[in-house]
Amino acid sequence: MQLSGAHVLVTGASRGIGAQLAEGAAARGAEVTLVARSEGPLRERAHLTGGHALVADLADRTQRSDLVARAEGLADRPVDVLVNCAGLDGLAGLLDIGAEDMARLFEVNLLAPAELCRQAVPGMIARGRGHVVDVASGFSSVVAPGLVPYAASKAGLAHFHAGLRAELRGTRVGTTLVEPGPVRTRMWDDIEQHRLASPAIHRFLRLQLTALVEPRDMAQDVLDAVESGRRHAVLPRRMVPVLALGWLPRRVADLALVGVPRR
Repeated sequence: MQLSGAHVLVTGASRGIGAQLAEGAAARGAEVTLVARSEGPLRERAHLTGGHALVADLADRTQRSDLVARAEGLADRPVDVLVNCAGLDGLAGLLDIGAEDMARLFEVNLLAPAELCRQAVPGMIARGRGHVVDVASGFSSVVAPGLVPYAASKAGLAHFHAGLRAELRGTRVGTTLVEPGPVRTRMWDDIEQHRLASPAIHRFLRLQLTALVEPRDMAQDVLDAVESGRRHAVLPRRMVPVLALGWLPRRVADLALVGVPRR
């Protein structure tokens, strides 16, 4: 799907990968609506991209209940590309995280993307045009100490995305699942300081199973995937063989369901 002339809704757009996605989409000719809860940084980023700022805390169900409609009202046009990039790192072992923090993590990382898809996808199907991007993680398939709740939420998002893709087969709505390795963002800074997550990540780095990625590089790969219709965006590429093992059961299901009605 060509981004030039499209209306792209990006959550988590005030910093990190989300900010780079918004800037990159605007540079490719898209009209961008940026969503985040940090009003000041969000409005600055929206000004830089010539886009629309929509302040919302995605952990709050009331604030996200009509978010797609609000975005379409701001831009006075439908959402063509939904990019679910907002996320909480929630760096903690399961025995260390509090109940409220864990609930908030799952609200933002899993339930909010699912809800925004529920809002946006029917219109995309009706118009015969659209694309959904879900930013999960390399930890969708693997897990390490200090990242248990985070990895579980991202695994849930990846599985949700696979199911959505199956239901959309035969429509003109595309999907891209993003599974990055460690990215040089605030989350990376937090990982470096964490007593459990830091040794685990550095072990993966030493074994060359992954590598540190720049946010702009990750964003450009995602945007390339949208425009080419690619179903996965993974950086660094060396992670693909490991992640592909996690994709295999879903591919088997795709083959097994050939001919079964989807929509």
